[in-house]
Amino acid sequence: MRELLPDWLLSPAYAFRRAFLPRHGSFRLTRDGEGPFRLSPATGRLPHGRVLLRPSAWPTWDALELEGSVWVSGSSVRWSRWLDPPATGESMELELPYGLRDLAARLLPDPLGIRGLALELDELGAVWATRAALADGRGAVLRELLHAADGQRLAPSRLAAVAWTVREGIDAAGYARWLRTFETPSAPALERLRARALSSGLRVSIVTARRTDGPELASQLPGKVELVGSFADARGDILVPLGTGVRLAPHALPTLLCVFQERPAVTLLHADHDRAEAGSRGHPELKPVLGPELFRSRNVLRGLVAVRRSGMPEPSDPRLDDAGLYAWGLACTAGLLPESIVRVPVVLATLEARLEIDEDGERTALAQHLGRTGVQAEVAPGLAPGLHHVRYRLPAPAPRVTLVVPTRNARALVETCVRSVRRLTRYPSYEIHLVDNGSDAPDALAAFDALAQAGDVVLHRDPRPFNFSALNNAAVGRTEADVVCLINNDVEALHPEWLEEMVSVALQPGVGAVGAKLFYPDGRVQHGGVLVGLHGAADHAYAGAPGNSPGYAQQLLVRREVSAVTAACLVVRRALYLEVGGLDEEAFPVSFNDVDFCLKLRERGYRNVWTPHARLMHHESASRGKALRLEQKARADRELAALRTRWADALLDDPYHSPNLSLSSNVPRLAWPPRERRPWSF
Repeated sequence: MRELLPDWLLSPAYAFRRAFLPRHGSFRLTRDGEGPFRLSPATGRLPHGRVLLRPSAWPTWDALELEGSVWVSGSSVRWSRWLDPPATGESMELELPYGLRDLAARLLPDPLGIRGLALELDELGAVWATRAALADGRGAVLRELLHAADGQRLAPSRLAAVAWTVREGIDAAGYARWLRTFETPSAPALERLRARALSSGLRVSIVTARRTDGPELASQLPGKVELVGSFADARGDILVPLGTGVRLAPHALPTLLCVFQERPAVTLLHADHDRAEAGSRGHPELKPVLGPELFRSRNVLRGLVAVRRSGMPEPSDPRLDDAGLYAWGLACTAGLLPESIVRVPVVLATLEARLEIDEDGERTALAQHLGRTGVQAEVAPGLAPGLHHVRYRLPAPAPRVTLVVPTRNARALVETCVRSVRRLTRYPSYEIHLVDNGSDAPDALAAFDALAQAGDVVLHRDPRPFNFSALNNAAVGRTEADVVCLINNDVEALHPEWLEEMVSVALQPGVGAVGAKLFYPDGRVQHGGVLVGLHGAADHAYAGAPGNSPGYAQQLLVRREVSAVTAACLVVRRALYLEVGGLDEEAFPVSFNDVDFCLKLRERGYRNVWTPHARLMHHESASRGKALRLEQKARADRELAALRTRWADALLDDPYHSPNLSLSSNVPRLAWPPRERRPWSF
């Protein structure tokens, strides 16, 4: 998929202007009667990226809702954010997307009789960012400068890789400001939250070893909290197993009690956490919705986890060490419906920097859990310390797989693709269907015939006008294989287990499409899953990251659920492909057909999975090129508009991407503000 940002946004001139010549804008929002305040359509372009918003002479308010539309390439997607009031005299730091129009603001409570609001917006430039960074430590200056430049690549690949390495992660200075702004309720808000929690009638039992902060925990909800040494001793409605080295935020227990009270279908919830180091907090883990593949690859439930006693799937009294709590979490989540497990995207716990991880104990617990639940697999060490690789066993005999490779000419690419698959692939039962879409180069025609005569491919001639979706649908319709693999002609296999890994995952109950880790020829990451909502559409997460980058929260090293994967290498059961109607030939003949296909699977309850244990190289768009003619640009704009129309709600928020992380960059960055309203702001 093409980068959706305009070319000028990537230029050094723009980055310099943005960093050192930030713009100021004064705007007025008005209304005739009641309802939101709106920006006049004749108003000039709004500043975008990170900005400071100054509420100039506003009436008293408790919450601000901003709404608008983001327009790119002739179509739009909805945009909205909630803000709590800043401390007296302070500005609010937030991120406005490029292309934002039709801005409207709603104040709560509604200031009756007020007809207009003055809005002052300042782009964050290098001078401001450097001053703010120096206040938190000199080491943060470079990262703040890169944030001020919108985190865009300013030079070709080598410098880009260096810049990515510097930018990756979340810097301490920015995180400290973000915590103060969005994660720390004001005193009145905290009192309101506690009052709601105390009125719920629910009681909390914290199951923990002896600890020194017991009085602090009990004081969060006086008379509603008990600390006990085992589940058997607990009398509360809500059970919180708390490991050593985990400290809860002052508003943690009121927050979880309010969630349980207001959402009676919730049985288990988990929250975000960060780590304490050198007297400060950093390395936040801002979590996605919990999926079984992610949880089997890494224990993501360290921190705050709470369960409703009445809905616990099985009575258990876990050990309170790392492996014991992991075993308990696996058993609990496996016995619950996905909709009864809720992520609370608020940082409610802080872990000690050197929290002990029992890798062997976790793998033993995981292997025992898989055995009890009837999953045929072995558990091996993952790609980094603390990670696990569940190797699912294939049934005997292994199901037949058809690899579908569409092409037009591109002899060298096709030969590389086919020969790499034939030379390296260990999977015992597969065939390659080469779909020739109107090749006219004599060398390509001869080479494809030779591959077919040698038995390397099954050759199909399909000379219709290029329609990627139709070519793949026709090929899938011709095969009787149980599993299909859509694979581009410019992809080559890198190791023997790639297809075995993808098929074994695709055969697991509830799994839809499976995607691979793809690399550019220079070794950088090309595909780390598809992030839905990125830049108001959908695009590859981590595109351009160094090949050895672990990713935020080690996402590039673990098998995990994602909203979508690229069809450059996609494995799915043929029955599921047909169940959702395959790729959409009418709305998405070339672009976004894979995103639409995966979202159709997700809509039916299937989980799409990305795996780093299947690695291939992708010479992206090598056979047809990236440059778009006018008619191709018009087609691409129509497909983008169709995606935004069909999946308008899905593009607002990807469940496998924290609402605390930005949708304006494939570099993991904090969202200013978070896309989900805080529990204490209601």
